[in-house]
Amino acid sequence: LIKMYSLLILAYATAVLCICNEDQVCVTEQRCNESDDSGAGILVARSLSRACGAFLVCCDNEQLQSYAQSQASGKNITSTRQSTSVVSPTSEKPFELGYDSCGQNSLCVPRHLCKTGAVNTDGRFIIQPKINNASNSGCSIFDTCCPSEDKLTDRESPLRRDVNGFKYKGCGYRNHNGLFYTLEGYNDYESLYAEFPWMIALMDRQTNYVCGGTLIHPLLVLTSAHNVANHSSDTLLARAGEYDLRSSGEPLPSQTRRLRGVWRHEGY
Repeated sequence: LIKMYSLLILAYATAVLCICNEDQVCVTEQRCNESDDSGAGILVARSLSRACGAFLVCCDNEQLQSYAQSQASGKNITSTRQSTSVVSPTSEKPFELGYDSCGQNSLCVPRHLCKTGAVNTDGRFIIQPKINNASNSGCSIFDTCCPSEDKLTDRESPLRRDVNGFKYKGCGYRNHNGLFYTLEGYNDYESLYAEFPWMIALMDRQTNYVCGGTLIHPLLVLTSAHNVANHSSDTLLARAGEYDLRSSGEPLPSQTRRLRGVWRHEGY
């Protein structure tokens, strides 16, 4: 059995990749909120956009340009909003934008940003099989339903963000211990976070998953030809560092690149 392959050539990263609408650009949520004088933020809390990447949102370009012009002319925009926080009548602390609600006074936040997150002796957070969307109050595997009073800032979190446990040996070497998290109770050979750093997720322009690929060079991805037979460099995206397609709570942000070209095996 001969398998035919395709080589995907990645484009150079000259700027943050944006897959928003034509009238939008990717910026931080704070930048988008501070430039908005429409008052819309009172009613609709912006959420982090997977189209932009970690911690970025699609924001109206005209709004940003108007804000920049006003700042340049020395005028300060006075927002019609009194606050960008949504406050529950029974809550002592405001709910933060960018996180989904999972119950009264509770938010879906990354596990390392909640006091109730289980940590083992080496500082890794524990993920167990019972943690899924249904049993986790609708939160993704990397998130937890956290009471607002138990939420931590990044500075307060005990998560060890150093990567000393990962020793680079060369192309194709597996990171046996993964990073940041430990899986307990799994028996179906699930991979750890960052265990296989060469894995690439190939997606269409709507960020729907197409297939997997292998990074064999900083600019080359190897994948199966039949999976991309109906695609071209204009319809595919390559994302590195992805672990859970349903979550944006990974400790390290993923990176998404457009393609410069697709080389198919001459025998396919």
